[in-house]
Amino acid sequence: LCKPQQARAALAGLAKLHAFFWEGSAFWRADADGGAACDELRSAVWPSGCYWQPSMQPAEQLTTLVAHHWPEHLHNFAETFAASPMLEGVELESVGERLQRVAAAVAAEAHPFGECGCGEGAKTLVHGDPKSANIFFRQGPGSAADDVQVGYIDMQWSGFGLAATDVAHHIVAGLDIECLSADGCKEEALLDHYHASLVAQLVELGGFPEAQAARLLPRETLQAQYEAAVLDMCRVVFAYQWARVKASPATLAKNAPSMGRNSYNKSVDHACWLVRQCDNMLRRREARTAAATKTA
Repeated sequence: LCKPQQARAALAGLAKLHAFFWEGSAFWRADADGGAACDELRSAVWPSGCYWQPSMQPAEQLTTLVAHHWPEHLHNFAETFAASPMLEGVELESVGERLQRVAAAVAAEAHPFGECGCGEGAKTLVHGDPKSANIFFRQGPGSAADDVQVGYIDMQWSGFGLAATDVAHHIVAGLDIECLSADGCKEEALLDHYHASLVAQLVELGGFPEAQAARLLPRETLQAQYEAAVLDMCRVVFAYQWARVKASPATLAKNAPSMGRNSYNKSVDHACWLVRQCDNMLRRREARTAAATKTA
């Protein structure tokens, strides 16, 4: 799993990918081959990237499976969840039902170019599975400690989507626990870093004017899209990934040596962190909904 320096380098690498292929970028505007490169890319990737999007999962994940499997997870992780400082104050019993109520909505928000989406949003090319096992690092030619070069592999789920959905997957699945926090402050710092990198690369690689680049993905929009994408990942984790293996502290411990596993499938600390983030983001979403209803 990525340490803090690697996490920042990986996010900067994703920012380069996203900026280069951002809708309206120099790549799309200046295809000297009469559209051949653009057409080749479109034909080579998914119309909507990311393996956990609803069209590639059972439809029941959006309606019943999260709530159905949640009591099983509570039972299997009962002692771990009860002892975890990460989960203090979390309404554990209600998480499954609360997430199920918004599952269809957050899926549509996180994957707007898929079958359940509206087809609108800040469209770019996404990696689709930027977990730590799909990232290589090496020290750059400079002497600075943060001069780290990044390479991505395993692009089989690449396609069009939201940059924030890629970022959410990387943070949720690929980071060492020291990069993460119960209240989300460390994650917000990583999002700040990604956003600054993206804006810079939209100018350098995307060919956008500086003033326009800063408006293409406002920081508050990135935050909202990130939170929807994290909730959407919780949907597939709780309804499928944990349910499939009957996840428990024992199964996660058995998976710990695996480089290919996502963090929440091989570490109880990450499992607790994911549940905490799910509750945090559900609370914020519920508060916004209540405020909007009261205003109406």
